[in-house]
Order: sequence, then structure tokens, then C-alpha cells
Amino acid sequence: MPQHARLSYLVRQAQLAIYQRLDQALRSFGLTPAQYTVLAILSRRGESLSSAALSRRLGVSPQSANEIVASLSARHLVCRTEGAENRRVRRLELTPRGRNLLAQCDVEVDRLEEAFFGALASPEQETLRRLLIRLIAADRGAQAADSLRLSIEPAKRSGARGGRA
Repeated sequence: MPQHARLSYLVRQAQLAIYQRLDQALRSFGLTPAQYTVLAILSRRGESLSSAALSRRLGVSPQSANEIVASLSARHLVCRTEGAENRRVRRLELTPRGRNLLAQCDVEVDRLEEAFFGALASPEQETLRRLLIRLIAADRGAQAADSLRLSIEPAKRSGARGGRA
């Protein structure tokens, strides 16, 4: 039995702490962390995405992804359009209203992340980002890493930026 704390325990504790803060921050916008993640994914891709691709990206069942999308669609934050290459495939896109709400949320999420990760120096944060991406990509495989579009680079912090996934 190791004498040090298990990495799995430490990662889970950090995830719980940040998730609670994220949930609280997004409540004022009427979003859940899952809904925010969908908006961020659609924004970061800069193009439409199929429901199947979204469910793979989220790591949830297609049914769960469709429930999230339905709630966002009801608020006119995302829309479904007919795929250009295949009319049976419905593509998801952010609406202007969705982009606006995401930009507002990003300001709060930036503050939250700065406070939470502020205990780490900027180079340490970048090292943590690279290590986590490497673990996720190794766990999900090369194909998943490509579909995730994981980037070592943090999302740009400018006024008209897209979301983070």
C-alpha cells in the first residue's frame, strides 16, 4: 500500500472542487456545466457538428447528448441544420444568442479558473494542461484525441473569443 495519496483520489478531489465552483458560476446564466461544455465545443470548432460527434466528444450516450441539445435548442442557444453532404445528418450550430451567452459565461469561468488554479504559477498550469491532455488522449486513443481536438494551447483570452472545452 503506497504511503502517498493516490493520483486517482487527488484528480477526483480536484475535479469535484472545480465542478462545484463551475456549477455555481453557471447557475446565474441558467446553464449546467454540461450545457456550457456543449456551447464551448460548438464555439471552438467554429463549424457545425453532428449529434453523434458531439456525444463522442462529451463521452456520453447519444440520448444524453440529445437531452442537453434539446434544452439548449429550447432556449434558442443552438440550432440544428440539415447537413450539406448528407441531408439525414442534422448539424448543430451556435446561434448568435448562444455565442453571446457563452461570451458572458467565459468571463465568469475565466475568473473561476484564475482563482482555482492561481495556486499554480503560469508555467505549472501549462504543465498541468499538457499532462492532463496526454492522459486523456492516451486513455481515449489516437482517434479520440483527434475528435477531441485537444490543444496544448489554452483558449485565447480576448474579448471576442470562443469558448473552452
